[in-house]
Amino acid sequence: MTHKRQRTFITEDFLHRIGDDGSLAHAADRLHYKKRAEIERLPGMTTWSLICEEIVDTEYNEEYYERVINELYCRGLTNAEIREMRIFGWRTAGWLNFEMMVWDWVSLDETDIQRSIVWLRRRREISRTDARAMKDYCARYVAHYSAAESNTGIRDDGSHNANGA
Repeated sequence: MTHKRQRTFITEDFLHRIGDDGSLAHAADRLHYKKRAEIERLPGMTTWSLICEEIVDTEYNEEYYERVINELYCRGLTNAEIREMRIFGWRTAGWLNFEMMVWDWVSLDETDIQRSIVWLRRRREISRTDARAMKDYCARYVAHYSAAESNTGIRDDGSHNANGA
């Protein structure tokens, strides 16, 4: 049996609103009017760390969030996928950072998402089936990054692989 505890920050209402609001959503709107080829890439970050940039307890400037969105587009993600991933990121890493008061202001990524899924399961806020589905969803985009890396020739550390330019 699962039971959700009272939330202070990461409520269902918040999650519904954040899909169309937030720093990355606004950056995506602004990016429609810019030349994407001129925007500096962020190849050294995992896909989940990019998604979680608006979740850390640090605010960046508008141009940085545009670089994040541009990088996600360069990896082949659509607006719908990014929206879904952002909501998932807030549901997991956001819950960990704000509801559980980890207050990470440097970086969050797939390891934090995985940790939050474990904590949510231990607290019986999600079922075993939900936890498995959430882990699989997270893993899909970790694998997505690996595929994007091999296509771009850029490794996680920003260096080039043998197939890259």
